[in-house]
Amino acid sequence: MLIPNEKIREAKEKLGRRNADLMQEFLQMDKYDDRRGVGCCPNPAHDDKTPSCSYNPQTYTYHCFGCGQSWDYITAHMQARNSSFIDACKDLFEAADVQYDFTEHGLKNRRQYYYPEPRYAPNKDMLNYVASQGVIYFAFTTKISVCKDRHAFMGTTTCPICGEPIADTYSRVVGFYTPISSYQKIRKREFSQRKWYDVLTKNEVM
Repeated sequence: MLIPNEKIREAKEKLGRRNADLMQEFLQMDKYDDRRGVGCCPNPAHDDKTPSCSYNPQTYTYHCFGCGQSWDYITAHMQARNSSFIDACKDLFEAADVQYDFTEHGLKNRRQYYYPEPRYAPNKDMLNYVASQGVIYFAFTTKISVCKDRHAFMGTTTCPICGEPIADTYSRVVGFYTPISSYQKIRKREFSQRKWYDVLTKNEVM
């Protein structure tokens, strides 16, 4: 789920100087100087003895000149409250009194994204079928394609939103998805040799 950057920027602009104050409530920087917007770095990995983290009113961020880490309202919220990106944005928009539709419908339509639904969940029959084929090591995964406008889709060669062809395909490597275009040559060669099967029909090569 993505939220337009211009809406996030609008909320920060409406908050103005309050960004600094609210972020300090989240980060609780030691030796904080409210007038100058300077305090000790809140990065747990940085043992900051003298204030090296300062607020930039142009970018609405705190930046530590010691360790190089930066925080905006959203990342400060996520760090302090262990919240998700969406929850942090909701809190930001509420503080700034910016209206936004956070339902799944609103998040999709505003960015014209298509979120493919899972076609199946691995079950005992699928596992038994794979095992019966003599496969010892395997993983249930899929391929997610994107067009040049970054709409995500599965199962077609053209985007169901805009009709554009596939610009790149994402596939999982060691548990996470990464674009095939970023693979090294040896990984691209290995990927081209993979065989994809539709486990619903058990015989169709995808």
